[in-house]
Order: sequence, then C-alpha cells, then structure tokens
Amino acid sequence: MSRLSNALSRGLEHHRIAQGSPVFTFGDVADIPCVISTLKRGTVLEVGGFAAEIAFTIIVRQSDTETPPAAGKTVVFNGTTYRVLNAASTAGGSSYEFDLGNPSR
Repeated sequence: MSRLSNALSRGLEHHRIAQGSPVFTFGDVADIPCVISTLKRGTVLEVGGFAAEIAFTIIVRQSDTETPPAAGKTVVFNGTTYRVLNAASTAGGSSYEFDLGNPSR
C-alpha cells in the first residue's frame, strides 16, 4: 500500500471505533468491520431498470475483506438484509464503498 492508502486506512479505523465498531455479514463471512455513512441517504439510483433509494453506505477497508460483495448481492447489517445497489473502490484504493438499499429491488 502507498503512504496515502495507509493514512486513509488508519483514519477509517478511527471512524469505525468512534461509531462503536459496526460489522456486517456477507455470504458465510460474518463480522466484517465497516464504517457507516449516511451522506448518500435518499439518493435514487437506477438499478436494472428499477429506481432504488440508498438507505446508507458501508465503507470497508480492502484489507478487511477478501471477497467484497458486488452490486446485486445482499448483506446483513444489524440483523437486517440489504441489497448492494452500487459497489466501488475508493480513490487511493484503500477501501470499498457499498451503497445499500431495499433487498427486493
């Protein structure tokens, strides 16, 4: 990792701890550490020809997940299932962002 990626990764870890160390489950991998962001909440995306609203975004350090969820897959956060509406690697390559929404969309 570059120095920038390392710095961003450390900053993300500080945010995660400040949020109470949230985790999510993807497939058979439980307790993947993440940070929650509500900056995109309410944004409507077109996914497969359907409008879907972002509930929130989870941000995950790339080093914390071997196989990240792709758009269209489901994850479980706080006992609730969400669909990944959009999945992207962040600038600098230190983390992934997953915009989550209604699982039936």
